[in-house]
Amino acid sequence: MIHQSLPPLYSWKEIKGRFLLLASEEQAQQTLTRFYRQLSKDEKTINHWAYGNTIKFSFFIRHAITFFNEANHSVLMIKPLLLFYGLTNFKKALLLLYDPDYPKTSRVLQHGLTTRKKKKIAYRFADDEIKIQREGLLPYFAKQVLHQPLTINAKYKVIKLLSQCSPLKSSLRLVYQEEKLTGTEDPLHPLLTYHMLMYCLSMLCRYDTETWGELLDPFLSPERHIIDQFLELASHQYPYLILKHITSTAEQIDQ
Repeated sequence: MIHQSLPPLYSWKEIKGRFLLLASEEQAQQTLTRFYRQLSKDEKTINHWAYGNTIKFSFFIRHAITFFNEANHSVLMIKPLLLFYGLTNFKKALLLLYDPDYPKTSRVLQHGLTTRKKKKIAYRFADDEIKIQREGLLPYFAKQVLHQPLTINAKYKVIKLLSQCSPLKSSLRLVYQEEKLTGTEDPLHPLLTYHMLMYCLSMLCRYDTETWGELLDPFLSPERHIIDQFLELASHQYPYLILKHITSTAEQIDQ
């Protein structure tokens, strides 16, 4: 069964295999049906939702796998872009389990995030900020799936978000030394933290190629090491967290 507990040790090959099983038509429809029983008591409605969303759910998963698979073999220059589209598709798949009508409007297809449009001349990734917008994928996901609504117009500094990724702590202290790595911001769910940081990196990758190129130059930027580590961490940890959420929630539903 796809909904058996995940082992504490895992590899991308194992996680990808479980996702491919989950994306099969039979497993996808079973998973959707299981989740939709939390939303309705009417079996006819449940079956209608599940049947109608099976292919959509399957393709969200398969697209996400493809993006992550390509990112694992990609050069660093375009890796954030591939990972961002991968995690976006994973989020859409999860949203479909909680909202049979997703997407109800085009507004929930927006990012729901912004970063500073004009970067400083002496740009540092650690100093950039991500701002939460009223509508879009991430605020909708946070509310619907994680039940952790985000504060509209709240700003999150990159260095504070990075500090919430525990495996990066020692590297952060090495690169940023005495700078304050913790703050008053509430800790975010890792699925939100990874998304916000990846959004920021993907925006640099897409729209500010000169700044992005300088960040990737190990002779110009000590942050290259942090970015490399974060991308490596996210490329394995993020899919695992998505699959863990689906499997653990499905187990709770079955109890």
